[in-house]
Amino acid sequence: MAGPGSEAARRLFVFSHPNHELGMFGLLGRPEAHLLVLSDGGGAERVRQTRRGLARLGLEGRATFMDVPETAYYDALLAQDRTLFDTYVDEVRKAVERVDPDEIYCDAVEHYNPGHDMTLPIVWAALGGQSRSRVFEVPLIHERADGAGYRLQQVAPSLAGRRLVVQLTPEETALKTRARDEVYRDLDAQLGTELLSARDGQLTCEELMEARPLPLERRPEDMALRYEARGELLRSQGHVEHVVTYEDHWQPMVRKLLAASEARS
Repeated sequence: MAGPGSEAARRLFVFSHPNHELGMFGLLGRPEAHLLVLSDGGGAERVRQTRRGLARLGLEGRATFMDVPETAYYDALLAQDRTLFDTYVDEVRKAVERVDPDEIYCDAVEHYNPGHDMTLPIVWAALGGQSRSRVFEVPLIHERADGAGYRLQQVAPSLAGRRLVVQLTPEETALKTRARDEVYRDLDAQLGTELLSARDGQLTCEELMEARPLPLERRPEDMALRYEARGELLRSQGHVEHVVTYEDHWQPMVRKLLAASEARS
């Protein structure tokens, strides 16, 4: 079986937010790629940036933007309202039927953002165990185990055995570098210039891993639930009233989606 990056493969990328595609910009430029973006990422400018980036790859006609407000994602999790997530599952299922992908790429479950972490469950629910597609997780951001900052678009050291690498051509590297520097400028404000510059050494390759089983049976002792910590800080400062948690929100919603998928099968 050919590894990721094969020129003959049809690919479907499913990301929770626009701009996540920059991490796979080289692979996106290879035939045949299609993209589905589930939310607006918090603002229209992120969508516009993604559209400009895709235009450089000639992919405008192969991208679908659901444009759901990012806040709706979190509100649905807090309310345990499956309606929105059922819509996502249906949209992914339609994309799979339309594209018939050999490979599906989606946000990795990293416990940094609950929206990111819902993407793989949505894909699994859409596939319902019936797809021939290989599914890959794309790392975005996770906190270092020693607490000394973050890793961007790299598989965590604890998962090094699952790490796969796609080597980019010099032309792909140059195109990705220009897109980062000229198109995706809002990422400076979101991630900080130091984090962005740290990626320079990674622009010649792209990391991913074969999708893992979802962590549903128990809460692993080493699970770094960064989004819970951030939420609790915001609540203590009076910025939010409710916090999305793994045990009360993410895990129950994932179970609901998978149970509904099994019932349809």
